[in-house]
Amino acid sequence: NILNLFPIIPMDGGMIFKEICVLIAPKSGLRFAFFTSFVLASGLTIYMLLAVLKDFGYLPPTFPVYYPFVFPIISLLVFGMMAFQCWRSYQQLAAMERHALFSQRED
Repeated sequence: NILNLFPIIPMDGGMIFKEICVLIAPKSGLRFAFFTSFVLASGLTIYMLLAVLKDFGYLPPTFPVYYPFVFPIISLLVFGMMAFQCWRSYQQLAAMERHALFSQRED
């Protein structure tokens, strides 16, 4: 349940984080929330990758990676998909803002 409170957008903590960002900065808050979610999900993906590598014996047993659950590969896939989803959403928001700025120009 604690993982669900991480501020990564598809999860509950991410939805709360997104609403707070939009309340603070209505124009750029959504992009900030998606970018921050991407950074956090990417960091967790890298950590889960290290846990999987340690689980399969590619890292020495003394390497300090703590993972309390049974299957780290499932968490690796889930956080990797969330990172990809946040990055794509961030790119789409940036493209929409560029298009809005371009369409408002008077040439």
